[in-house]
Amino acid sequence: MKNANLKYTPTRHLRIGDRVVMNMDEESRSWGRPGPKDGAEGNIIGFVRYPDFRSRLGRYSKVEPGIYEGNGVPIIHWDGFDPDPTVVNGQSHFIDHDVAHETGLYLGTAEDLRTVMEFSRTSCDDMALVDQEEAERRYQEEWMIPVLRDRSISAREQEVKLLNIVRLGDLPETVAWEGDIIHPKNPSQFGGYEDDEPAHMRVRRIEYRWGAHSECAYSVGWHDDATGEDAGRGIAYIYDKDIDRVERGNVWKHYNGEPLSFKSLEEEVYFAREMGMTEELRNPKTQTFSWDLEEALDAIEGNQGHGFSKLSLPAGLGGSRISVYRYLDEDLAQRVRARTLKGFGRGEALAPQI
Repeated sequence: MKNANLKYTPTRHLRIGDRVVMNMDEESRSWGRPGPKDGAEGNIIGFVRYPDFRSRLGRYSKVEPGIYEGNGVPIIHWDGFDPDPTVVNGQSHFIDHDVAHETGLYLGTAEDLRTVMEFSRTSCDDMALVDQEEAERRYQEEWMIPVLRDRSISAREQEVKLLNIVRLGDLPETVAWEGDIIHPKNPSQFGGYEDDEPAHMRVRRIEYRWGAHSECAYSVGWHDDATGEDAGRGIAYIYDKDIDRVERGNVWKHYNGEPLSFKSLEEEVYFAREMGMTEELRNPKTQTFSWDLEEALDAIEGNQGHGFSKLSLPAGLGGSRISVYRYLDEDLAQRVRARTLKGFGRGEALAPQI
């Protein structure tokens, strides 16, 4: 039975050689997850390396778009289990997993796959470090303090270090890109449109192919032509076979050297932030990325920064956090700065605060 006093440790805080204990809840076991009985102990001997697609849009820190690889679930040699890669009727004797399914998703070498089959690959949700004090120390010193409280390092930069993330190559070619408008062959098969008007769907995210037989899908939301904003009608998924034509958006135009177009300053600001065309500033008083409101406004008034954002924090971490940004495009930077200052009654400005 699951021990409620044992807390799981996120993968980013696990290390090869760590001593772990199985601690799976009954619901997970009812789903048929493999693994020894609760209380069994073992050693982490490695990690499954998983592919991850970093998109062109929506980056919370500067990172080159492409296919990346990082540490996934740990590979554990449980005490008392002799490695046995025997496969009977398509299933591994030891981990009780469909081998064909595994090989379709796993991008490592054949030798890596054999090793994975010999040992148990276990979600960090299903086990815990035996040394709970060490688990808490790592969580505090590697994440809570530097990333959330002090902001001495960004979440992305810390994940790159802790999960050993490396770039493997460019993103695969797709019919549509992020921000493109998709016109489907048969709009009526998609919900969310009104009064029989055409369904103009903007690509929010691309779900790339993970396995040899899976399809690339586009997560789309309905686009308001008048404002350039989401129309608030939910989301849908569309596939290449359903697309009639694609109207290129600003992401594709940016990478292909074509002029960009925006319907509002808000849309332009969103694009710049999501494309990594901003620089987050450290507070010179603390050398962290956290500011209070007056510090942020002083920096913007002095033209060190151009705008800011405010984010609520979990309980116990100060309530909220302000981040100050510089925009790399000087024209956009000064328009953002002017609006921000006017919104707080500082200096001359052109329009209300963003």
